[in-house]
Amino acid sequence: MFVVEYLLIGALALCVVLLLSLYLRGSSYERSSPTRTGKIPAKHLRASDTSTAHKNLTRNWLIGVEGEVAGRTYHVGGRMATIGRKVGNFIQVKEEDASRVHCRLEPLDGGLKVVDMKSANGTYLNDRRVSDSLLQHGDRIRIGSNVFEYAAYAKFEENAAMEAKGFGRTTDDPTLIGTADEIFGSEDTE
Repeated sequence: MFVVEYLLIGALALCVVLLLSLYLRGSSYERSSPTRTGKIPAKHLRASDTSTAHKNLTRNWLIGVEGEVAGRTYHVGGRMATIGRKVGNFIQVKEEDASRVHCRLEPLDGGLKVVDMKSANGTYLNDRRVSDSLLQHGDRIRIGSNVFEYAAYAKFEENAAMEAKGFGRTTDDPTLIGTADEIFGSEDTE
């Protein structure tokens, strides 16, 4: 009788541990999901002089310029990030030519290094296949038909300026966020 009770208690404890680990893994995924500023056309993203000290100056952006990521911006900042098909990547692409975890972005000396994760179809930097390389402002990373442009520093218009024009929405962060329609309306404002 005691053996059965111990087995039941052990099985119950194992179930609790498994459920707890699944719960914690899910919440850490939510914390590491990408900071996206919506579908802001790349022409509205301005490269900034690195000596400029401005509260709106942010580091390490990927700007989608071709493929399914076109028009989207991703703030990598100083975090380690991955790109690939698998759910849970910092940037998830549905590209069939992309591996589940295609490449990794590593923060390095205030910039980013791209590292191919032994993907089947390769990671391309400025149309050259690379295994790893330090990114320079303006470099283009290609994964299948998706192309990202790297912006070492970027500056967006502040919410107040765009909200005065009737676009976007208020946030605690001065960076403008929202979909292209929310921010720019159905017609381009420039």
